Amino acid sequence: MISALIEDELVEDALQMLQMMENDGIEVGVSSWNSLLAGCVRGDNTGLALQILGEMASSRTVSLNAVTFNTILPIIPKTFPSNWLKVFHGFVLRKTETTQMTQIEKDRLLVALTAGYSFHGSMVYASRLFENVNLKSPHLWICIISGFLDCKRTHEAFNAFREMSAGSLNEAKTLSRASLSLLLPECSEMSKNGLEIHAYAIRKGLESSTSIGNALMAMYSKMRNIESIHKVFQRILEKDIISWNTMVASYAAANKFDEAFELFRHMLTREFELDEYSFSSVLHGSGHLSHLRKAITLHGKLIKNGLSQSSLVVQNALIDVYGKSGSIQDARKVFDEMVSCDIISWNTIISCYGFNGCPQEAILLFEEMKLEGLKPNRVTFIALLSAFSHAGMVDQGLDYFKSMSTQYGIIPDVGHYACIVDNMGRLGELGRAYQFIKDMPMEPDDCIWSALLSSCRIHGNLELAEVAAKNLVKLKPQHSGYWVLLSNVYSDASRWDDVANVRAAMKDGGVKKCHGYSWVEIGSK
Repeated sequence: MISALIEDELVEDALQMLQMMENDGIEVGVSSWNSLLAGCVRGDNTGLALQILGEMASSRTVSLNAVTFNTILPIIPKTFPSNWLKVFHGFVLRKTETTQMTQIEKDRLLVALTAGYSFHGSMVYASRLFENVNLKSPHLWICIISGFLDCKRTHEAFNAFREMSAGSLNEAKTLSRASLSLLLPECSEMSKNGLEIHAYAIRKGLESSTSIGNALMAMYSKMRNIESIHKVFQRILEKDIISWNTMVASYAAANKFDEAFELFRHMLTREFELDEYSFSSVLHGSGHLSHLRKAITLHGKLIKNGLSQSSLVVQNALIDVYGKSGSIQDARKVFDEMVSCDIISWNTIISCYGFNGCPQEAILLFEEMKLEGLKPNRVTFIALLSAFSHAGMVDQGLDYFKSMSTQYGIIPDVGHYACIVDNMGRLGELGRAYQFIKDMPMEPDDCIWSALLSSCRIHGNLELAEVAAKNLVKLKPQHSGYWVLLSNVYSDASRWDDVANVRAAMKDGGVKKCHGYSWVEIGSK
């Protein structure tokens, strides 16, 4: 009868029957209780399972056995709350001393408890139990590594990985694949560990697998190591859409737009179902190059693939590329057709109007954005202050700059100060701009000094130009462009000895002049 109730998932009714039998003095065997416990586990009824376990433990007629503990194992790691886990751990310690269990069965309990503590981030307890497990399974290694990673204890995670890789497991390849997938995303700030794990992947023959190859590419992408990304990409035997997207995005991030576009063309010839990420990187490249024709072509392909309204990422990228390509009407059309907009959408369209010399429209959009209930952020004010700078509206720019802290609680950063310096410099107010720099609450960076230098050269203030150029060289001594700017300042003043000194300093410092290049769109080329 009890078995029938359990099979029909009437566990609570079965429990009541067992309790009635005990109250009537009828002896109920441990197998019946174990069956009831198994029914709770199958039905994910953790609370009732713990209640039954408690009744079994307090019963004078029932002796827990190995089957009892084996039955409860599946629900320990993730379904036991942290406080229950510690209580259960103490209960296990007491009961296993009097319960006949093999070492393998005891190990299974330790594994489940270790996994539970790892899941809840209690790595002190997890580590202690882990050391006491005689036969460490692949699942246990993954639990302990992921537990350390979740707690941001990256070094311990890598140490566990090294200990694991030094051992010999029958499931080594499967285990390696899983552990590498966990660890590789953490390697971007720990390049030495990243190289170590890459070498391990090569030794295990996993570098060419799709999942590990993609993870390696993502790791090197965060390190901006384009050569390593390309090598891993070439070695992946079965490249998926993620492989291609990562490679295209990496080229675009490295400003290698020719390579990004060429790779994207290859993607179009393959039987991939392109997603929004496939387009976002090449859209970024088109915007960077102000390449309107490419933008229109990509927009058409997005519409053809049903992705033009697929995500905010794509729509925001379209607004950006049209704005940077000078087609503000197309940018506004995309913006107006959006079903919903986020703060990035508003910031992008405001930036587009500012970039194209339309500050009044940028202000109107700023006010409209606030009416929609969105709060401006740091990027919003960069876009707005840039709009004033392009239009030479110094006083209006300063008003909004001051309002950042007084009305919106945003402390201006060096980027906002650079916009004001650029604005003043464009109007020839160089002394005012220099004083503004000296009054900054933080150290000016190269953007500040390059903005001042550019304005000084335009307006012929060689004294301030020299100050700005020297600060640039001091901040970025290996940046050849800043040395060239300093040389040009001296050249403008016919100070040829100083020009020679700059060139000699570049040679002594091993600074090499980089060749510049420009893109010009003529017709369809």
